Amino acid sequence: MQEVLKEKPSDENANKSIFGYYFERQDYAKAFEIANEWIKNSPASSDAYLFAGKAYFTSNDRVKAKQYLKKSLDLNPNNVEAMLLYANSCINTFDYDEAISYLEKAYSITNDKSIPGHIQLVKQLKVQQNK
Repeated sequence: MQEVLKEKPSDENANKSIFGYYFERQDYAKAFEIANEWIKNSPASSDAYLFAGKAYFTSNDRVKAKQYLKKSLDLNPNNVEAMLLYANSCINTFDYDEAISYLEKAYSITNDKSIPGHIQLVKQLKVQQNK
């Protein structure tokens, strides 16, 4: 895959594969490097920003995760995976209204039966925060 990237640095499949390789091995520094290079070579790729957001989320930098995931959503407003991860980042930064909004949007696209339960949990967190 690295040879493919030398020939075509914006190749989505090669970037996903190499990112996934390092991500699965919890080598987040290398995963960040791959994602940032991917963004540099494909600035209009929603997935490039999604994968960078995943790496930041997993390494507990929720603020940066939100920034990258929001950019992913700006490029592809129907990217459900980015929506769900962005909503989780919002929960972790106590932005419950934003989380609810994105969970509801994801549900409207997928009808995933687990999402309404998550929405209810976030609403409960919001009520507890406001007490």
